Amino acid sequence: MIMVSSLFNFDVHAHASTSIKETANVNDNVVMDFYKENSEYFDTSENGDETVVTITDDKLIKYFNDLGIDTSKFSNDSTSMLRRQSNGVTKLVWHGKTSKGNVDVYISVSTFSILGGAGTGVATRFILMLLPPQFKLAAAAIDGAIGAIGFSDYARVFVVRGFRYQYNYLQ
Repeated sequence: MIMVSSLFNFDVHAHASTSIKETANVNDNVVMDFYKENSEYFDTSENGDETVVTITDDKLIKYFNDLGIDTSKFSNDSTSMLRRQSNGVTKLVWHGKTSKGNVDVYISVSTFSILGGAGTGVATRFILMLLPPQFKLAAAAIDGAIGAIGFSDYARVFVVRGFRYQYNYLQ
């Protein structure tokens, strides 16, 4: 068995450009500007009061590589951790202003399979690379849910309301 947690030995405060971690409060503009400034990784779109941030598995690997994280086990060959049929998508769907703390975290099946076998704390660090630090408790709760689920052949959606993890469901 490969120890996946060694793949995620990184500082959650490291980002490719301006960090959303640098602010004491969740500032709607700072959070969305972070995704837009890192558009080579994140795609953003708005639909009414929802903002959708997507990152494909390939862009996620590039993001990790640019942060100095070893992704050698993430390749798409038959012996890798990412045994996938297509390029999956991890997505954040913000409901209203980011300062309200309402977001759905869609984790692709490939990414979920890595996180599910990675051990305690790895999913927390992963999620905090995508969300502001005020989501630390929600990220830890999602980590616990991923640990309880373990490996899965399905993508999952983790629902956070008011900065608190609520529940998850199959995508």
